[in-house]
Formats: sequence, C-alpha cells, structure tokens
Amino acid sequence: MASGNVHSLSSQLVACWLTIRVHFDAFRLFPVRYLTAAKWWVLRKRVRARGQFAPLLSKSPRAYELWVMRETRSRRATLQAVSRPILALVQANDDPTALQSTLDSLAAIGVDHLIVPPTIEGAPDAGLAQIDLITTPWLLPVRAGDRVASEAGAAYAT
Repeated sequence: MASGNVHSLSSQLVACWLTIRVHFDAFRLFPVRYLTAAKWWVLRKRVRARGQFAPLLSKSPRAYELWVMRETRSRRATLQAVSRPILALVQANDDPTALQSTLDSLAAIGVDHLIVPPTIEGAPDAGLAQIDLITTPWLLPVRAGDRVASEAGAAYAT
C-alpha cells in the first residue's frame, strides 16, 4: 500500500511541476495576455479566465504531455469505478498454438475466457449457455490466434 501512495505522490508532483511549466511558458510567450487572464481569475470571472488561459496554455511545448498525464489519470479513475467483469469468448480452431497465444494474451491482462467450439451454421451454440448473464459481463469476442493488446482490457471496460 505504501508503494502505491509513493507512486501517487510522485505522479502528483510531476503533474504539478508540468502545470507550473506550462503556465510559465504561457507567461513567457504572452505576458500581457497571461496577466489579463490572471486578473479575471482573481476577480472570480472563472469562465472568462479559462477562455483566455486556454489558447495561451496550449502554446506550451509541454501542454500535450500534461494533457496525456491528466487523461491517463482520469482513465484510471474511470476503470476503478467500473465493476463489470469482462468475458472473452474465444472461438477455437484446429491450431492449438494459436489458441494458446490468445489465452496467454488474455491472461496477461486478467480477462476471463470461455472457449467456444466452432459451430455449424444454423446450429445452436452450447458454449454460450454457460455465460452467467446475471453479472452482466462485457463480452469480448476473439478468434484463436488473435492477440489482445495490453491496454484492451482497460479500454473495453470504459
């Protein structure tokens, strides 16, 4: 638990430092416009201040890096809020190596799987009857041989 707090603290410090650098870059590039926006912020005209800060802050070479960091943080918070399980439906084929590579990639991201045998067109699929629909899982259909990206579980959950 302590290592998580240290990681969180270092992440917050980096975000704070990047925010300061972006503001400094905006002030250095456009001092008069930056001070005008700051005046509106101090006078509690927040919408007007944000509207004036936004184009100034976007000119910083570090703005994109800060945006990516904030997006990653908000995505992690969203993922923690999602409690639906993800179930991969793996359609099997005759190649056991392809099936194993798919199962390995699913295990790496922590997604449960159900191996569904290939079906004859028009025949009911007995494997789908095993799914517990009460927990309302997200279904991730894949074929044997597909490799799932490491971020796929997080993206699928959002």
